[in-house]
Amino acid sequence: MFEIEIAGQIAAWFLHKERGPMPHLKLMKLLYIVERTSIQKNGYPILGDKLFSMDHGPVLSITLNYMKGEFVSPDNGWDKWVSPVQDHEVSLAREYNPKDLDFLSEATLEILAEVWDNFGYMDQWEIRDHTHGFPEWQDPSGSSQKITYKELLDALGYGERSAEIAEELEAQQQVRKALLI
Repeated sequence: MFEIEIAGQIAAWFLHKERGPMPHLKLMKLLYIVERTSIQKNGYPILGDKLFSMDHGPVLSITLNYMKGEFVSPDNGWDKWVSPVQDHEVSLAREYNPKDLDFLSEATLEILAEVWDNFGYMDQWEIRDHTHGFPEWQDPSGSSQKITYKELLDALGYGERSAEIAEELEAQQQVRKALLI
């Protein structure tokens, strides 16, 4: 199940690294790559967001809605950490203190550092073009297309285990969702 508090804190971590405003397209790609890297390394997502192919590459659908201001976040969520999009950029909404990132585990911070080291130097168009090379991304021709966990796991080379792991991830999300109702 999706965790907006974690998404907001991850975004804040990247915005701090950027040392100023960041194109929202670049931030979205970094967030997608974090989710992808977590699944690749650990077999499970950090955020549990819905994955979609869009014209500018793969996105985290729920996070994108928060980023665009279409959803209002709880007190510890997106809006606490990230400013509204202005001129296609976002920035920190508050002073950054790493001690406040209480939803991020050491394992998550290691993935963030790896993603930043590998992709943080790219501008929004370079990182977008890079994500267009991910096998799970399909050009939706002006629309959007869901990326299933099975498709992502197949793209990451999980082979025969893809279907089993995808079913397990989807079942876990259903249980977590049911527990919150």
